[in-house]
Amino acid sequence: FVERVAGRAPDPRAARMALEQYGFGTGVTIEAAYHVRAALDEAGGKQAKVLVTSGFTAEKVRAFRAAAAPVDGFGTGS
Repeated sequence: FVERVAGRAPDPRAARMALEQYGFGTGVTIEAAYHVRAALDEAGGKQAKVLVTSGFTAEKVRAFRAAAAPVDGFGTGS
């Protein structure tokens, strides 16, 4: 997964660093965003938008962008 994502990102090094911090684990992760997008596409929901929220800071948004996470928007609480 890491190499596939990093290989598609504009800056593979930044993508790997983003994945180290926000790629896996609990909460909204880069891996989860990829899985949700794939599940939606597979179910015929290619037009569905993905909005991620919960614990997003400017740093986390930058990490998702560095990893080219397939999201259409971010929700933040601060």
